[in-house]
This record gives sequence, C-alpha cells and structure tokens, in this order.
Amino acid sequence: MKLAVFKIAAGEPVRSFDTPAVPVFDAASSLLRWTGDGRALTYIVTVGDVSNLWSQPISGDPPKQLTNFKSNRIFSFDWLPNGRQLILSRGTVTSDVLLISNFR
Repeated sequence: MKLAVFKIAAGEPVRSFDTPAVPVFDAASSLLRWTGDGRALTYIVTVGDVSNLWSQPISGDPPKQLTNFKSNRIFSFDWLPNGRQLILSRGTVTSDVLLISNFR
C-alpha cells in the first residue's frame, strides 16, 4: 500500500510513499492529517495493541515516529491550530462474549 500526494488539476501523483513495513497499517481506517506547515502527512501505525503517530515528509525524507507509547491504541488525533501541538484520544479495545442458553 502507498500514500500519494496529487495536485488537484493533475492526474499523476506529485509524490508517493511506501507505507510503513509493520504488521498493521490500514490506510482505510488510519486517519491522515497534514501537519500545520503542510510539509508532512501524519498517520497512525498500530503494532499489536499499541499505536503511535508517524510523520511522512512530502520532501521524500524517511518517515519519523512522533510518539513512543508503550500501551493503548490511538483512536483519533488532530493538530492544534498553532501546528506545534496535537490532541489525541487513546485507550484500550475490549470486547466481551455472553452466552445465553435455555432462553424462553
């Protein structure tokens, strides 16, 4: 899977980038956000049950990890208007199974 940047009037990408070589990178469910200065795309990478934010500069430089969380998943994030701070929500994903038998 790749990320690509297009000019609105052009049909070919201006730049394209390989996605991170990690077990889970789902572009359909990962939020993509421009940094405040418009020089990079920011996205979530989840390995196991731990998410971190990464930044892909559109200059073609290698991606860099922005956060270094050791637990929990990131559900959503966005840059604040000043472009130097971000806000995010993170936590755990849990699910329960309940078996009901002999129901009348």
